[in-house]
Amino acid sequence: SLLGISWLWFVGATYLTQFPLLAQSVFNANAGVATVLLFAFTLGLGGGAFLCERLSHKRVEMGLVFWGLLTMLLVGLCLHAVLTGYATPSSVQDVPTFFATPINWWVLGLFVCMSVGVGLYSVPLYSSMQAWSPKESRSRVVAANNIVNSLFMVVSAGFAIAVLLVTGGQVVWVITGVTLINAVVLGLWVRRSPHLFLRAVLLWKVPGRKLPQLDEQPALFEPVGRLVVVPTLLHENYAERLLSLPVRCTVTLSGRLPGSRWVNWLRKHDFVWEVSHFTDEKTQKDVIRQLAQRMQKGQCVAIDRPMFELLRQQYRLNDMPALLAKSGIVMTVLEVSETRAGEGDATLGLTWRLNLSDRRQDRQPASGI
Repeated sequence: SLLGISWLWFVGATYLTQFPLLAQSVFNANAGVATVLLFAFTLGLGGGAFLCERLSHKRVEMGLVFWGLLTMLLVGLCLHAVLTGYATPSSVQDVPTFFATPINWWVLGLFVCMSVGVGLYSVPLYSSMQAWSPKESRSRVVAANNIVNSLFMVVSAGFAIAVLLVTGGQVVWVITGVTLINAVVLGLWVRRSPHLFLRAVLLWKVPGRKLPQLDEQPALFEPVGRLVVVPTLLHENYAERLLSLPVRCTVTLSGRLPGSRWVNWLRKHDFVWEVSHFTDEKTQKDVIRQLAQRMQKGQCVAIDRPMFELLRQQYRLNDMPALLAKSGIVMTVLEVSETRAGEGDATLGLTWRLNLSDRRQDRQPASGI
């Protein structure tokens, strides 16, 4: 998150510092037009932040980082095409003249779209930095973020100067250079954080009205192994369950999904855990061993309540947190209950309530968080 936020400041500082030169050299316009470009960028940034709040459904949704960066990349390519083909007028443009030219509206629209992408990209990163950093060192994390941000801003100034020197002062190539690096950054995000790409795809595939709302989230961000018990993990709605959990979590299925490239990708990155023949005693014991290994690695696993009750009754799953605690490993059990706001459409008004069960100390679930 720190590096992602710092890259945002690299992009933002590069764009904002080049607006005066862009207005002068490309548009042959006065300082008022540079202010208009800055206003358009600011307007889109606020719009992107509001859009992020709506699309995230009041949770830290890292999938929006992918869509924000992809928006910045695509809009940057469009800006390159528009600005390289822009016919610079011979007379100086003031603000009224600038607005009277139709192509300038396209330019302003592209800058607004660019900053919308910046808003989508930045809000989840800032939220994750605050939500996932340890409480005892959160202030130091924020301080470190400011230091790294400053470093990237200084580097952005050097980058812009270098490009201007190489291209003979063509500011368009500064914007294009940032766009090309955006493509590299997007590839790094997808490669190093596959769960980010997964959540971006799920946001596209799962309608927002089918997404359960979480009334509490803090326990899902604790740096411990988590066993999330949900009422159902039917094959046809595993995607909704994956997206409903605001962390990287493996969804356990008692069976196998139909083979496809998408499902193979989910298996490769351990986003689904398919347990065949769960009624077999040997399989059940293997599930217990796998759960213990995953908890030791601090992973999050989601299972449905029937599977949880069976393992708890026959294999004393309740004892696992206490056994792991002897080795200094913290395991948290989160039991989810579902309630609906009203009768009617089964996809509407669904709320997930998380109840934290601390089984390291006793056998009874603790009060709701």
